[in-house]
Formats: sequence, structure tokens, C-alpha cells
Amino acid sequence: MVGPISKTLGTVVLCSAVAASALAAGSSTSATATRTQRITATQQGRVTVIRRTVLTNAIEFDAFLAANPAIANALTKDPALIDSKMYLAANKALESWLNSHPQAAKEIDKNPGRFLKEAVLVKAAVTFEHFLAAHPDIAQALASNPNILKSNAMTTQYAVLQAWLQANPDVAKFLDMDAKVFLKLTAAVNAYETQKS
Repeated sequence: MVGPISKTLGTVVLCSAVAASALAAGSSTSATATRTQRITATQQGRVTVIRRTVLTNAIEFDAFLAANPAIANALTKDPALIDSKMYLAANKALESWLNSHPQAAKEIDKNPGRFLKEAVLVKAAVTFEHFLAAHPDIAQALASNPNILKSNAMTTQYAVLQAWLQANPDVAKFLDMDAKVFLKLTAAVNAYETQKS
């Protein structure tokens, strides 16, 4: 399962991934550094910036949703609830999470739909990073040639990957859009998780 909010996802095509090297290098989280550490994505012709703080918030938000399935289900059905004062008042866990993540709250205030779409994109990368960690042979083959997915040679040779992608259509969609750059986002997630441990 890619994420409880995957139904909110529009078309997102990754174009560049600068954050992977910044995260791997352990760059500072100052405002200036945060602005320069970004992953740029194109969403229906508009530029969406996934900054380091967004990567962090999206990963932590996904963990929050996994621990709070009722909230996850409600947001899947009605993403606008994330910006509803009445809903937040009735769901203290979400309100508390937002209070402890002021940057995420600010992003939600500006554009709740965008925050949720970015969270889905990052969740897909997290999910795929975990799959690759469990299948280092596939990770190595993709690192050598990310475009191998286009030829179907990869899914034919690795039936486990084919089955996994069928069970995780959001990841398959992102890989189909731009495998090379989606793998860079996956590397950024890996760097973030390595840094945290």
C-alpha cells in the first residue's frame, strides 16, 4: 500500500533531485540551506518544489497516518478536512501533530492539496526505498541502468519486482514517468532515514 492519501494525487512528473546529495552530505537546516536543498517536480505543467523540510514532514506525516488509521481514512475520503478547524478540534492527535510541525502546518495553510500530493510522492519513494533495501540485487541493477524498466527486461528477470509494482501502482506510475529522477528521490529518502538512525 502506497499511502492512505494516494487518491488525492494528480499527475506529478519528477524533473530534478538536488536534495539527495544535500541530505547525504548532512547539510544544515537553516532557511538558506533549506531553500537550496530541493527536489523540483512538475505537476500538470506547474513547478512544485519539494524541499528538505517537506521531505522530512512528509515522511513523519506518513508515520503519523499509519499510527492513526481513522484520520488517514477520513483524509482519503475528504482531503479538505486537513484544513478544517472543526475537524482539527475533534481530532486532537492531528492538531497536536500540526502544532509540533509548524512548517507542515504553514504549508497546509497555504495549499493543503499540494501538501497531501507531495506527501503521496514522498510516501511512494519511502515505500520503494524499503523494497530496494530488501532486494539489493534489484537496487544495484536499477542504479546501473534506471531505464531498464522501460524495456520490461527488469520486470521479466525479477518477477518479485513485477508483482510488487502491480501491488504498488503509485510507485509504478512515478517510475514510468521518470525512473532516473524518482530513484534520486528514493536515494534522498534513504539518506534521510540513514541520518535519523
